[in-house]
Amino acid sequence: MASAPRMRVMSDYKDKVAQFVNDQQIGDKLKQAAANVHMPVALDPAAKVAKQLDNIETTLEQYADQFPVDAPIGQWKNTLKNLRLMNTMNKNAPGSERKARLKKLQSQTEALSNEIIQSLDPDDAQIES
Repeated sequence: MASAPRMRVMSDYKDKVAQFVNDQQIGDKLKQAAANVHMPVALDPAAKVAKQLDNIETTLEQYADQFPVDAPIGQWKNTLKNLRLMNTMNKNAPGSERKARLKKLQSQTEALSNEIIQSLDPDDAQIES
């Protein structure tokens, strides 16, 4: 068992630590630090489409020599260009119209991606977004 003087020293130590923490305003500093931390925001749907289009473009560039000879690479690049333009133009559309166009754009982007991946690997028709 701890002796009375030792317990008093431990109690004094705890009090001093508590006072030090209080004097340093560590809680306030932690709150301020937490407020200054910027968490990544989820991409809005249009930004997601833009990222998917970037991925498609990268795939076309990286695997250009692995596509079948008859693969419609020119058509895919043209479709990619048109989808990018549609995504940019859609930003100025009114709310409900923008949502409808965005859904269509998302499905067209996914279809293009799946078509490209399918041509690379006929056994894997779907890719993960």
